[in-house]
This record gives sequence, structure tokens and C-alpha cells, in this order.
Amino acid sequence: MDPATPAEELLRIDDLRIEFGGPRRSVVRAADGVSLVVNRGETVGLVGESGSGKTTIGAATLGLAPVKSGSIRFRGEDITHASTARRRAISAQLQVIFQDPYGSLNPSRTIAQTLVEPLLVHRRLGQSEQAEAISTMLERVGLDRSAGARYPAQFSGGQRQRIAIARALMVSPELVICDEAVSALDLSVQAQVLNLLLTLQADLGVSYLFISHDLSVVRHMSDRIVVLYRGRIMEVGDATDIHDRPAHPYTQTLLAASPIPDPGEQRQQREFIELSMRPAMPGAPVTGCRFANRCPFATAICVAEDPPLAPGPTGTTVACHHTDVAVQAFRSAGGAAGTGARTA
Repeated sequence: MDPATPAEELLRIDDLRIEFGGPRRSVVRAADGVSLVVNRGETVGLVGESGSGKTTIGAATLGLAPVKSGSIRFRGEDITHASTARRRAISAQLQVIFQDPYGSLNPSRTIAQTLVEPLLVHRRLGQSEQAEAISTMLERVGLDRSAGARYPAQFSGGQRQRIAIARALMVSPELVICDEAVSALDLSVQAQVLNLLLTLQADLGVSYLFISHDLSVVRHMSDRIVVLYRGRIMEVGDATDIHDRPAHPYTQTLLAASPIPDPGEQRQQREFIELSMRPAMPGAPVTGCRFANRCPFATAICVAEDPPLAPGPTGTTVACHHTDVAVQAFRSAGGAAGTGARTA
């Protein structure tokens, strides 16, 4: 996106809270006050380990998870509690690519039958126009036109994910939620699919909310990154700043966990993980920082007070009481070892 061009908001999430459980079961806060913005033509990465709430936020945006409070606005319209009929209409502009390329396609339908479904709902086209639209999209995602006559079982995992991408783009959406869209693929195929997504974005102007647990993958794809832990935002900022100069201990741990080809750097990262994952205090804090019981820099204030998001020392916005200490420790431990992490 041209920095001289004013950003146009496409998706805005404000103070989103999503809870599961109760009244007889303990309440789990999958999202606890999450706010983020996706502008037209850009990619925002949503990263965190399993259980951080990132997939639930994507599901709520799609109307697949109940929202307790807060708001979700798409193209300026509040869709937090949109009706089924309205959701059906919105789906022409808001699509999703799921994680599992084997489970997201109907095995009893040909690829053409799968790809024509969104056209039947949102476009009035004749059969010849439908066939041409399907063939054109298959070629755009790197598959032969003849693929439309075949079944999902006749394709590899990477090819199936290309088909899933084609299905999401059939009706020219403005925003696509990529929910762990490459995590089920091996590394070489991951790189091909990531580069395909970037090419499609450049050609079509589509925006992505890119959800993943792998910070190096998110950095390769994203303009900005939001780091989640137990439903709370730990750090947010420009993708390069988050990846190269993380200020939150949790972001540093995610970065150190990214696989890299150099054995020496990988060993250094593992040593940092062992340090950063060592519990400094027993028990999970109720009112303080969610990461306090796993953070080596935690003190009494971390358990007592939930740190607000505020500008940090490396250019990001971070929720941490001890960012200066964390940044210095990360640098001393080889810090930027994580900057050598794999990219596509």
C-alpha cells in the first residue's frame, strides 16, 4: 500500500469479548478486549499459540462464534449480530480459507461443482459464463483447466489448498480470513501457497486477516501483526518491528520457536525458549498480566496489575511492565537470532 495514500478501513474490531462456559462450568475468555483494524489492500497477521483466541476471533468475524460484547464492523456496517440473511449477503465480500485442505472440500463433488456454488448464490451467470469463470480461476491459482472435472481425492494437499483459495476468490471478495491456511502443508508447499496468496493480493487488491501460530510465516505475509495470548493482545505493530525487534517476552518466545536452517542459531533459540518459558511465579494471574506465570521477568506488579497497551522501546505497542528488561535480555541472548527465521 502506498504510504502517501490514506488508509481505508475495511474491518474494525473494537473491544471484542467472547466467552465460553458457565454457569456450571468455568468461563473461558477466548477474546478479552481485542481491538484491531484491517485496511483495504493490506494483510494483518493474527499470531499466537494454540488457545490464544485467534481462530475464535476469525470465527466471530464470520458470524460463527457468539460475541458477548464489543463490535465488529465490516465496510462501516456493524455485523456483530447480523442476521443469517444478512450474513449470506455479506459472504460475497467476506470469505475464508480453512486450515485443512482435506476436510474443507466435499469429496463427492467435482472441483467445478464446488467452485460454482458461490456463483449460484451471488452471481447470475449462464452455464458457459460459469464454466469460463471456473476455468479462469483454476488457472489463476496455478491449476489446469481440466482440474474442474476431477475430485478432491485426485489432488495433493497443496493442490487442494489452491482449490480452497480459488473457491474463496470466486466471487471477488474484499476480505479473506486465512485461518492457518498453510500450517497443514510441508515447508516447500507452504512457500508456494504463501507466494500465491501474495500474488493474488497484488493482482486483485484483496485484504487478508492472516491467522497463524508461526510468527515467521505471519511476518512474510503481513503489513502489521497482532500478537495474542489467552485472549489478550500482548503486542501490535509493523511486521518488521514485531519480527526483528520484539518487545514482549511472549513475542520473543514465539520468534525463538520458529524453525531456521542454521543449527547454531537454532540451538541458541532453544536456549532462549528454555529461559523464557521457565515459570517465575506459581499460578495463573487473575487480575494481572496473562503471561506473568510463564515470564522470567515477572514481578509483583505483573500479577497485581494488567499492563495497558502502550508505545514500547522498539517501535511497537506492547502490554508489558518490563519491556526495557525484556528487550535487553533478548538482545543479550542473541536477540536477533530469531531474525534469521525461515521466510518463503
